[in-house]
Amino acid sequence: MGLLFGTKFFWSDFQEGQGKTSSTLRSIGFCDEEMRSGAYQKRLHPHDRTFYGDLWNRVNDGWEDELYCEYRLSDPDGKWHWIETHAMVLERTEDGSMATILGVDREITSRKNAEKYLNQQYHEAQRKYEIAESLRQTGTLITSDLKLSDSLIPGIQQLGTIVDFDWFGVYSLESGEIRKLLVFPEKDDDVLPDPAKWLDRLGATRYPIIIDDLGDRFSYPSLLAVPLVHKDRVLGVVLLGCAEPGGFRSADLYPVIAFADILVVAIRNSQDFRRAVAAVETDGLTGLLTRRSFDRDASTLWIDYQELYPANAVAMVDIDDFKMINDTYGHPAGDEVIRTVAELFGLNLRKGDLFARYGGDEFIAVLPDTTAADAWQIMDRIRRACESRKDIFEVTGTVTVSIGIVGSYGDPELAQMVAEADKALYRAKEKGRNRVEIF
Repeated sequence: MGLLFGTKFFWSDFQEGQGKTSSTLRSIGFCDEEMRSGAYQKRLHPHDRTFYGDLWNRVNDGWEDELYCEYRLSDPDGKWHWIETHAMVLERTEDGSMATILGVDREITSRKNAEKYLNQQYHEAQRKYEIAESLRQTGTLITSDLKLSDSLIPGIQQLGTIVDFDWFGVYSLESGEIRKLLVFPEKDDDVLPDPAKWLDRLGATRYPIIIDDLGDRFSYPSLLAVPLVHKDRVLGVVLLGCAEPGGFRSADLYPVIAFADILVVAIRNSQDFRRAVAAVETDGLTGLLTRRSFDRDASTLWIDYQELYPANAVAMVDIDDFKMINDTYGHPAGDEVIRTVAELFGLNLRKGDLFARYGGDEFIAVLPDTTAADAWQIMDRIRRACESRKDIFEVTGTVTVSIGIVGSYGDPELAQMVAEADKALYRAKEKGRNRVEIF
């Protein structure tokens, strides 16, 4: 028995007033008398006293014969120790209260500290995950801006709340040439690492790289480089610099990679958009795409839209009674009506929407990432803007437009969408004009 109680076991006989304190509690300054008198409870952490007392009362009152409890006790120097107690009632009195109990005490301070640390790390990881998800939502704005302009900066600023960096650079690779898309904040190129070097290195590995010390040559010696890869093809590189050597950690990789995923889509959209714009022909009267250029290039963009977005829409627009306007006021007035309607659509459509002059007084719009219901709201707002315009050259009365809309379902070809939008336009004309109909 002496050998047993030289370990972490304890024992109490409440009827005889005898017992042995575990070696665990003796090691932090407790004695048998202090345990039997209940004075030890004064050294319980204030936050644990009620919880500890309730558990012991359940055992003493006969609701349970086994006790398990984790709590904090202070040593004589006031330092807190986490203790785990596991005890079993061996005998009870006639009234059911505890007579004899045997148990074991273990100090679990190290485990509790580890749990606290891991919990902090979990919450930090959760916080970074949530912000990374919000970055993905920010990507909706970035990827819909086909010109890839200032929409990048809000996303970079949000990334800066997770990852500490002093500068951020985005570079794309086009036809073998490196194009600087953005450096934020703006810096002179001679104080920044050469993106070509890192593109070559990342092109071989496809994996992010953290460099802890680039030496004295650069103002930002710590570097994080992430490749922008689409279908095993390197589209560019993201470079982050920190003024302190060793400024980046492995935990920084996930949010930066998440943001890089956004940039991959945005850069691809932007490149496709610029290639399409460079090749298109524009209408001399309105400055819009011609039908020929629309028919040639829109189908390729439509395939990209179907890959990127769950819903897309097409709208056909026709100026009501346009022949009567030409016959009554002449062709110069008709041309001014066409220019004004085109201008109103241009002012009210989004940057990423595709708008073309499809015929004499007919227009077509492709609305990416847009449901039929949302397209109706957009088009009806523009219809009302046309109806309220009263100052068109030489034309008296109101100029109105009829619009037909179709939303994508499955993976239809653009030609099918155009045909169905045209049917909806015909229905709008049949129902009295100056209205928007959905196919």
